[in-house]
Amino acid sequence: MKGNGDVLKSVIEQLQGMEHDAKTENALGVAYLRLRKFDDAERHLKAALDLSVTEEEKACALTNLSECCLYQDKRDEVDRYAEEAYEKDISDPMKRLILDTNMLKKKYLNSEIDYKQVIKTAKKLIKQERKLLGSNQAIGVYNYYMIALANYNYVGNDVGIHYMKKALQLNQNTYQYKSVEANLYLEMANYYSNNSEDFDKALKCHNKCIEILENWQTRDHYDLLYAYDRRGSFYSFISQDQYKAIEDYETALVQCSSYPELAYSIYIELAWVYENLKQPEQEVKCYARAYYLWQHERFNDPFGRYKDMLIYAYKNLVETDLDYETWLQEQLKQAEADLKEKWGEVRSDENGL
Repeated sequence: MKGNGDVLKSVIEQLQGMEHDAKTENALGVAYLRLRKFDDAERHLKAALDLSVTEEEKACALTNLSECCLYQDKRDEVDRYAEEAYEKDISDPMKRLILDTNMLKKKYLNSEIDYKQVIKTAKKLIKQERKLLGSNQAIGVYNYYMIALANYNYVGNDVGIHYMKKALQLNQNTYQYKSVEANLYLEMANYYSNNSEDFDKALKCHNKCIEILENWQTRDHYDLLYAYDRRGSFYSFISQDQYKAIEDYETALVQCSSYPELAYSIYIELAWVYENLKQPEQEVKCYARAYYLWQHERFNDPFGRYKDMLIYAYKNLVETDLDYETWLQEQLKQAEADLKEKWGEVRSDENGL
């Protein structure tokens, strides 16, 4: 599915009126996945798996479930679904090639094979695709991307960027997926950010990523908001331009009501910006909004870090005669009011506020 958010919403509306067999449920799951509505995507993909009859239908649903869980950082489920898909008896050589590529990704993420083996395997898969299709296409884009990641960790920036550019060029010469193009520019920005001599190149890549998404994607799509967040982080931590960082963070936050976890992380980064600017009042407000989102959405907090941030603020950033619990409740009440003003009524559902 190549369409932007508006197209995907239209596709979903059409699919919902069709008979809900495995193919329809899988298509709905993929559409929601492209919208970054992960709970809806997972629900439909699990329904697709339950309705699947053939091994190919099961492998397709499992592969998409693995991708969905990767976005949600459910690593155990990523591995389980990828392995189950890989074990299916699939005779179609292109579909088997997709499963092989996904298994390589799984092994890379889990450090099950070294970088040399990742590069060797990805190059082999590129050759297989070329042999099957006569040229490299979508699978080749992803495998060049895998080679870039492995080379970046193995030999450094220059070789990694070389292969990232090959992936970018291949995408432009074939399917021209805008989301893929934007993501590749974002990855190159991360690479360039590791060398002070390349900071200008990093910023150009951030700008290109945002330009692509602004011209193509809906204003409230996760990918665009995340791109603003990443450029804001670059401004804050790399180029030390805190006011430009604030501008990007706030641009993302205005549209972030459907993505509370992203909003949470942006408010934490924004608090650090205000710390650098020595504006403790704004810093506390950002911590309070982040804390409110954690409490409201029940994010997992295994190390107690969400609670710690406002304890730190109370002890170090404010002067008050109130005890901590009274002060905390005042901050959370104000944070709720601030978020309602920004987003409208704050509500809790499976996909956000």
